[in-house]
Amino acid sequence: MPGQDAEIRRAGPGDVAGVRALCRTVQKAAAAEEIGIHLRAFLVHPFFALIMLLTFSVLQWILQTPLAVTAGATLLLVGAEEGLRFWLFWRRFRHVFEEGADLKDLGLFYSHPRRFFLVAVINDEIAGTVAARETDTATSAKLWRMFVHPRFRSKGLASRLISACHEECARLGYTHVVLRTHETNFKARKCYEKAGYVCTGRNNFARLYPHSFDVVHYLFIISDANK
Repeated sequence: MPGQDAEIRRAGPGDVAGVRALCRTVQKAAAAEEIGIHLRAFLVHPFFALIMLLTFSVLQWILQTPLAVTAGATLLLVGAEEGLRFWLFWRRFRHVFEEGADLKDLGLFYSHPRRFFLVAVINDEIAGTVAARETDTATSAKLWRMFVHPRFRSKGLASRLISACHEECARLGYTHVVLRTHETNFKARKCYEKAGYVCTGRNNFARLYPHSFDVVHYLFIISDANK
């Protein structure tokens, strides 16, 4: 299995281009998926039916045009207005799906003694990444930059990366690992929960009715066996 054949190690200077390319690929796909989830949810939301009905009624009363013409005008008007509203909503958190300052200067950022960046390499290709950094609590690390290329998913690679991250965290003296991901990141959440992470709470990151972007917080306790 590709996931079992991967070499997991700390990232080196020669890995920077591959890491950045992988992260851009995964983040771009994640952003498209998130937009699709919001669009599908909006189309079946009562708000959409209500705004369409009200707009159609007002236009028909004002314009007195054939029903088909009024329906087309309604669709264009609501599409433009709701498209603008969604853009205003999206710009509040779109940075979540962007590259990030740490990846732009990988070597410097992760030269900190309490941070590390791991890569999974298959046939000289960066297939996955995971990183950890310090938090405000001395014994807790934050897991992030957990990316697996779409071609190497469902092969056990994500689980191996998480385990390797825990081992490295234990070596650095961390006893807890925290992370956060968005509510609709269902596959990643399932993977984290399978690895032993426990949900500790949720909070809203951005909202513009009826759209909402919620964040889920997780905690993993490193057992004595991992130290």
